[in-house]
Amino acid sequence: MSSFRGGRCGLRVVGSVDHRTTDAFADALETALTWPGDIQVDMQALEFIDLSGVRALARAAARLEDDRRLHVVELAPLLCQVISMVGFDKTPALVVTAQKVPS
Repeated sequence: MSSFRGGRCGLRVVGSVDHRTTDAFADALETALTWPGDIQVDMQALEFIDLSGVRALARAAARLEDDRRLHVVELAPLLCQVISMVGFDKTPALVVTAQKVPS
């Protein structure tokens, strides 16, 4: 679902992104690419994402102009590690921020 917070357009992902929903997720990211400025993808309500969903994020970020960023926020720390392990953290326009783990 799309949202607007803090002057930035964004997407809020709820539930799972897997082989059944990746196409819809990629379509939402494609729409977001047409918005001006940086894009925020809020993953706080994400329950699961498979590699095809992570690839969709990386592909969308790779298509952004040099001065724009795709900010993936509130991602589970383990998923941040997966993004790093597969090398998608090297995508210049992809900025990933982990959820804060309660102490």
